[in-house]
Amino acid sequence: MQLLGGKISTLLVKNIEGSLAKSIKDLDFHEVEQKIEREYFYSQFFLEYSEKYFNCGQQLSFLVHDNTTVQAVALVYPIDTQSITYFGLPIKIFFSDSVSASSQKNINGLCTSHLESLVEKYRFNNMLIDLSSSLGMSYYQVGTNLRYNIDSVVDLNLTEEELKLGVRKSYKSLINWGQKNLSMEIVDAVHGTKEQFDDFRNLHIQVAGRETRSKDSWECQYDSIKKNKGHLVLAKLNNELVSGVLNLYGHEEVYYGVGVNRRDLMEQKIAIGHYPIWYSILEAKKRNLKTYNLGCIGPTFHADKERDIASFKKGFSPDLRISHSLSVTFGKPHDQ
Repeated sequence: MQLLGGKISTLLVKNIEGSLAKSIKDLDFHEVEQKIEREYFYSQFFLEYSEKYFNCGQQLSFLVHDNTTVQAVALVYPIDTQSITYFGLPIKIFFSDSVSASSQKNINGLCTSHLESLVEKYRFNNMLIDLSSSLGMSYYQVGTNLRYNIDSVVDLNLTEEELKLGVRKSYKSLINWGQKNLSMEIVDAVHGTKEQFDDFRNLHIQVAGRETRSKDSWECQYDSIKKNKGHLVLAKLNNELVSGVLNLYGHEEVYYGVGVNRRDLMEQKIAIGHYPIWYSILEAKKRNLKTYNLGCIGPTFHADKERDIASFKKGFSPDLRISHSLSVTFGKPHDQ
């Protein structure tokens, strides 16, 4: 059993450095790739999008193989010089289903040793690990800080009437107003145009007051829509685009990717933002997806705006999902 480090810039294992390329090009990667693709934040789309979004960092992902089949993959992509993470998210190991429990233990040891060699080589101060993965158990009793994030989620297996019962009472009249007054449009793999998507991007720039990320990252999201990995909901008032929600798909889950609302109308207390999210939730249900994930709602906030957004999201569902991670500290901090 061997462990190979290198550049895995997509889940198809390309751009492996130097002599490693020949040794792994014929490995069976399919089984592990399927498991990775089930988790949106570790999927090929998210990896490619994040490379364009952050435009920094160093790809340090690696895999373990037995000369025939890929046994496990660890996705590692730090975005700064202090922490070894996966685009700021916890590192986790994805195992092939054919790997036995005893082999998982051995592979986990290989991965742990390799990660620590990366920490030493690149002089990282700390590492963020998914507690639910085998790595979490390896480090749980070491000097670690336990962290957790809370997502607001909507169970799309419920009926529309049941979903309405979970919506904050004060939202219901605002959703009804939007249903009566907003004209809705969909951009997906079949419907809509690139021009509509660009209008959404331009609205985002207008509301933000600047271009907050690269055009390439937007193109990556549009490409995902055209590959049936998402849909865009647009809302018009008096024939003007005033709101939009970009929804991105995981295996059976939809993620609230980007939301934008005309700020001048929001300041006038015109309820343009509630119905587009409700419409997005119902559209996801029509597409037979199982969960709508509105994203993180705490517990840590860096600004009042983040707290307000979290409160807004929480109003669409009473259900929460909690995920845990470990922050492991190594040695002394770098010189600043």
